Amino acid sequence: PAPDTAEGWEREALPIGNGRLGAMLFGQPAREHLQFNEITLWTGDARTMGAYQPFGDVFVELAGHEGLPRRYQRELQLGSARHRVAYTLAGVAYQREAFASHPAQAVVMRFTADRPGRYTGRVRLADAHGAPTIAQLAADGAQITSTGSLAQAAQAPNAMRYASRLQLLPQGGRVRAEGDSLVFEGCDALTLVLGAGTSYVADAARGFLSGDDPLPRVAAQVAAAAARPYDTLAAEQERDHRALFDRVQLDLGSTAPVRRALPTDTRLAAYTARGGDPELE
Repeated sequence: PAPDTAEGWEREALPIGNGRLGAMLFGQPAREHLQFNEITLWTGDARTMGAYQPFGDVFVELAGHEGLPRRYQRELQLGSARHRVAYTLAGVAYQREAFASHPAQAVVMRFTADRPGRYTGRVRLADAHGAPTIAQLAADGAQITSTGSLAQAAQAPNAMRYASRLQLLPQGGRVRAEGDSLVFEGCDALTLVLGAGTSYVADAARGFLSGDDPLPRVAAQVAAAAARPYDTLAAEQERDHRALFDRVQLDLGSTAPVRRALPTDTRLAAYTARGGDPELE
């Protein structure tokens, strides 16, 4: 797992993205951290360059996952743009998968296990700029919503508004809202759907701000994605990604199976220790 630190975010967390929404994932068994961004959250205006801003964080805390896992594996499959974590703990095989879908305009993450009722814990959505976050059990599902503006946060000359919503789709078990968190108990599997957006508009005559509340648009995107089966969302995302990714292929020749079996960090460490000997790769 990547350490949940600034250095871990920069060097070891793995990225997913759909061109507008992006996320970094750390892959810790007991506490998954998904740090997310949206391409238009920006402190500048027509006169000031400003700076791109982080949007927020999703934390999934899993009770009973604090022990040392066996057969841990974390990977980013570039061909499918899919992030995966797998491990065994107390005899139970756990898997999680995440992707950022361009067709659905949402980040989707799913947690599964080979035995029922193994997911108990909480999920929390945190805004990076201090905006309030509210969890609720609404008619259309268990949700956490955050809305704010950079002007309120005293961080920007503009009055850009922004909103994010996370919907939790449990399979089995129970869910309740508790402050800024959703607490789940005894679930067989979990699916999370995350959306985010701002009031930015690509129009200098309007000061790059639409004046609209982005929450209805974000809520509609999340609701539409949450209403569809996970496998459908995943297949749609992969087809969309491969239509671009598979236009080019790069062949770097063959590599010995023993070296291909090594994880990336081990290969890089060995390469550096030998002074960058190209024969190692």
